[in-house]
Amino acid sequence: MRRDANSGILLIGASIVSLLALLWHPTNLLSAGDNFSRQAAFAIGVHAIEIGAVVLIFTGLLALHRRLGSTPDVSAAGLVAYGVSTIAMMFAAAVSGFVGTSLAGRYRGADEATQHLIHEIFHYNAMLNQTFAKVGFFAAAVALVLWSVAMLKGKSFSRGLGITGLVVGLGILIGLLTGPVVLGVHAVLLLVFGQVVWTVWVGVELMRQSPAR
Repeated sequence: MRRDANSGILLIGASIVSLLALLWHPTNLLSAGDNFSRQAAFAIGVHAIEIGAVVLIFTGLLALHRRLGSTPDVSAAGLVAYGVSTIAMMFAAAVSGFVGTSLAGRYRGADEATQHLIHEIFHYNAMLNQTFAKVGFFAAAVALVLWSVAMLKGKSFSRGLGITGLVVGLGILIGLLTGPVVLGVHAVLLLVFGQVVWTVWVGVELMRQSPAR
């Protein structure tokens, strides 16, 4: 019981921190001017926090997997899918926050020919970031659907949470498959917000309920 409560607290805290870090996400370092050094350090810090948050969220969700013991195969499949999402999101944050910031620093001090080359590398870096982010969101949505199905089959969690997870997961999948090719800031915020609502609800139920014997 105590371990599940701790996992619930971890899940709620990490989910909120992840959303806040995304809200503080810097958009264009190249226009920072004289504040570049401070903005670059801030960008690195925000993305480092984001990486730590996604790892902690995965750790908290291990308790969800344990609680869904009545459907172990479905729950395990969800855990694998969310593990893929965690790795992809870590790469997306690293590419954006660390590689992108380093490229921006090199761009500022380069000559015109080198700036043109770095600008092209920026585009490639952005494509990597978009690809890892899409893989991360897609795998997380698959995990939400699988875990929600397991919830509806068992009795460890409320039906409302299971139904919400299905709606959020399927909504994210449909949005990724039919939405814009490039995920903008607003689209990412919408996708993250849906996941945060669900993970916070999971955390609350982990804190309030006793594991089935």
